[in-house]
Parts: sequence; structure tokens; C-alpha cells
Amino acid sequence: MSGRGQVHTLEAIIASVIILTTLFVAMSIPNPKSGISNYRNLQLKKYADDILTLLTIENNSSESILTYYIRHKNWNGLKGYFKGNLSDPLLENLSIGTNLTVFNVSDNYRKVCSAGYPLPRNGDVVSSFTVLIVNDSVYEVRLYVWFV
Repeated sequence: MSGRGQVHTLEAIIASVIILTTLFVAMSIPNPKSGISNYRNLQLKKYADDILTLLTIENNSSESILTYYIRHKNWNGLKGYFKGNLSDPLLENLSIGTNLTVFNVSDNYRKVCSAGYPLPRNGDVVSSFTVLIVNDSVYEVRLYVWFV
């Protein structure tokens, strides 16, 4: 009789292990929606990196667009350029919202310019940044992008 009790106990333990393993495997299967979200975030990150690259490529005068506006502290010019040439076309053509923020790192991370649309409260926002040294000051340029 005691042998049968041990077999039943062993069967119960094995059944518990099988059920727990099945639950663990079922919970670890990736959700298709999470894969789409990850793809969208990677796509946004690529857009953000590409936009910053466009803004930091040197032109014929050996100066990038960002460097030019920062050197002359022409914040209104930067806002107008960003809105007219990048922010508005991206919103109209690809439904992508953008926000470009420039911080003067040398001056305790003081925000000196913000261009584009306000950041959304909800949703996936991806950022990219670059660091520029202009007029012996360090600036961090941060670009936020999101799907509208």
C-alpha cells in the first residue's frame, strides 16, 4: 500500500512540473503585436538617426546646417529651417512627428532651442542625439520622433 502512495505522489509531482513548464513556455512566446511595436521603434530610430545625419553633414562651406545656426545663435532661423524643411514634410508625408531640442552642455545643460511639435504624452517616442562643439562650447542636439 505504501508503494502505491509513493507512485501517486510521484505522478502528482510530474504532473505539476508538466503544467508549470507548459505555462512558462506559453507565457514566453512572443506576442505578434510586440514584434510590430519593436519594428516601428527601430524604424523611428533609423529616421531619427538619418535626420541628424542630414543636419550634421558638412556642405560646400565645410559647415553643417546645425553648426551654422548654433555658431550664429540663430535659434529662430533653426526653428524655421527645421519646421519648413523637415518637420512639416515628415508629418504630411509619413505621419511622423518630430521635435529638435538643443542644449548648451557647457552652460549646465541649458535648453537654447526647441523646434518642431510638442512631444506627445502617450505613444512610442524614440530619440537620437549628437554632440557638437561650436565656438568652444559643447552642445547636445536631441531629436525626438514618433508616429502620429
